[in-house]
Amino acid sequence: MCARHSARDPSVPRFQPPSTAMVAGQVEYCDVRDLAGWIVDAGEQGLAGDYDGVGPAQLLPDLLAEIAAAVGAPVELVPASSERLTEAGVNQWSGRRSLPLWLGPSHYGLGGRDAQPSLDAGLRIRPLADTVASVLAWERERGLDRPRNAGMTLAEEAELLQGI
Repeated sequence: MCARHSARDPSVPRFQPPSTAMVAGQVEYCDVRDLAGWIVDAGEQGLAGDYDGVGPAQLLPDLLAEIAAAVGAPVELVPASSERLTEAGVNQWSGRRSLPLWLGPSHYGLGGRDAQPSLDAGLRIRPLADTVASVLAWERERGLDRPRNAGMTLAEEAELLQGI
């Protein structure tokens, strides 16, 4: 789900990415500001070890519902199969005409990392609503309709939704 699209027009349904690469449909997020601060702190403290810089895992539909709530708009999520998206020329994860949070089976487990060691070592994860609010403010400052190098345009997404 693209928060900028939902902020502009919450009446239009959004795609729910397939969870083929996720362990039990889970995904993690971490605000880059939290990760950067923790990395600097870890370096200053001489922290060493193996850590995954992620927050606790949660189900993808729950994460998307939190994003919709933070945007302040009820959003209808439309499930789409990997096969249908691939046939329609949608790319996984990033780049032009892509669907964020969608990775294929080759990336299985990406959303199943253990965040606890990082959290125990001082990584603090801000509430998702704070991250969404900051991202939307930044998007609005830069212009919601500006050209993009990643994701789908409103027109592309609407065309695909017509076919599902």
